[in-house]
Amino acid sequence: MQRRDKVFWVAGSVAASFAMVKVVAWWPLRSLFFFPGMASFIKAIGTVAIAWPVGGLGSTGSMDKIVLINDETYMVDDATHPELVRLLEKYPLSAEILDSSRPPEIRLSELAAFVSHLLPINSRRPQYPEPVSALKILGDGDGEPYPKLCSKDSKIFVQYANALGFSTRLLQLHHHIAAGVFNPVKQKWEMYDPYFGCAPQKNGEFLSSTEAFELYARGQPFDFCGSKSVFQTVVTIPRTNFASGSYPRWHYFNYENLAYWRPLRLSSSSDKIWQRRATPKVWNKS
Repeated sequence: MQRRDKVFWVAGSVAASFAMVKVVAWWPLRSLFFFPGMASFIKAIGTVAIAWPVGGLGSTGSMDKIVLINDETYMVDDATHPELVRLLEKYPLSAEILDSSRPPEIRLSELAAFVSHLLPINSRRPQYPEPVSALKILGDGDGEPYPKLCSKDSKIFVQYANALGFSTRLLQLHHHIAAGVFNPVKQKWEMYDPYFGCAPQKNGEFLSSTEAFELYARGQPFDFCGSKSVFQTVVTIPRTNFASGSYPRWHYFNYENLAYWRPLRLSSSSDKIWQRRATPKVWNKS
């Protein structure tokens, strides 16, 4: 074998090995990728080629946590993330919310009410663009928080919930954003709305966004302190690792690329932007 051929063979072997390592590293997250168009495909390929799913270039360390719930993959923040630790230190929760012996749904409903009062209605900061870090949204550093908005309240809420050890997901509703939390005791997803400071319930049972959507669609009663019209649309977004999520803009999982992420749930009456980007998927009541 000539020298040049050996160089090509070695280079090809290294490239193939590197590609295999990348495939193995990203394989657990394959269900999160979605290609509604060329832009999302290019960002996904670039992310897989350059970045690593946990740690490495394009990530902030090994603080991302991958969880599998009901055969679905979610990206959340590890409870030990330094930003979450600081969040609890700088903006502490009540002893009741921190008490892990109490029912999760009670603690989380109290957390939603707590978060709903954190941000001011008016602020010298603009509404957009908004950070993804709860600390930055709350004005850690210069003491000037961002003005209240459902998306900001939800980002703060899921980071608090992750700090308490819960798995979370984002909920894109009709002109509104809320959060879903997996209740480890009841083994089901429940919706919490940190903008309104409450959670949908029926006969004292906490509901998932899916259950609330179906009750709303059938015209059946349930309790919710906000506008029930938000349940015209329910889209589930499986990524809430916002403390770890200061990804560069080219990164597929940068929050500005939200519309490229695969929704795990998509209601039949979803807003047109989601109907254009995904095929509706039949859901379970979870």
